[in-house]
Amino acid sequence: MSTLPKFRTSRLIAALLLTMTSSLGCRPCTTGDGTGGTGGVGDDPAGLDASNGTAGAEAGAADGGTVQQDGGVTPGHDAGTAGTAHDGGSPQDAAVSDAGTDAGTDSGTPCVTLTVHNPRVWCNISVNGATASSALEQKVCLPPGTVQVVSTAINGTFQLGNWHGTQGDTGSGESGTLAGSNSTANVVLTSGTACVWMCCPFAGSGTGCAIPADIATDPCL
Repeated sequence: MSTLPKFRTSRLIAALLLTMTSSLGCRPCTTGDGTGGTGGVGDDPAGLDASNGTAGAEAGAADGGTVQQDGGVTPGHDAGTAGTAHDGGSPQDAAVSDAGTDAGTDSGTPCVTLTVHNPRVWCNISVNGATASSALEQKVCLPPGTVQVVSTAINGTFQLGNWHGTQGDTGSGESGTLAGSNSTANVVLTSGTACVWMCCPFAGSGTGCAIPADIATDPCL
């Protein structure tokens, strides 16, 4: 039996291997993992088939994750995260939605503006438990209902007068409930506005608070 030269045998084996490789067409598969993780893997890391490598890279970019193309690694577009932010609403949207709800709840019942006049500023008047003031006028906005006003003379030169516009006033004023140097009266708030006043006259004579001699007109008119 004749034998082939060694160099011819080597060439035949090489040709056979090349033929088998071409017929099998073995290439890495193109994948795109949209659930997160590796994302798309570019085909043909050796650069033999540019079209398949590009297709794999594009699939990876669409699905999210890491794109591998021709041996390179670049960040992919995170479409899953963007979709979640769009569909579920951003924190800013939630904050806007919550702020609108809170504002509507807190302002459900309109308050009533109560004006308390102290025409000669000779009284110290407390409104609804607040710190007493000798201001000419106090304005507070309170929920509908009954609140109390408490007055005392600013010093011994003056004495308590009558409340006007309070619940017990039938037209000429009321003295209120007296306790020591204080006079307490109730004010019924329904809606819109309300107004009451007191003037503390000179002690002993009770003068200084007459209308129109001392006060031009009823402060609440």
